[in-house]
Amino acid sequence: MERNTVQRRAIHQVIEQAGRPLGPPEIYELAREVVPGMGIATVYRTIKRMLDEKWLVAVELHDDAPR
Repeated sequence: MERNTVQRRAIHQVIEQAGRPLGPPEIYELAREVVPGMGIATVYRTIKRMLDEKWLVAVELHDDAPR
């Protein structure tokens, strides 16, 4: 069973409210407004988990890293 931490909830909320594809650095900056002590590694681990669970889909944009 996976824990629903404050950090994960903040990341989930940021993605849902954005209304557009976000890169990990953008997610990190926005989520830190909710959870100031959050680390970038937490963002990457959470994104990977969300991709694995098919809750999130990577979007390829022209000449840019996947979001």
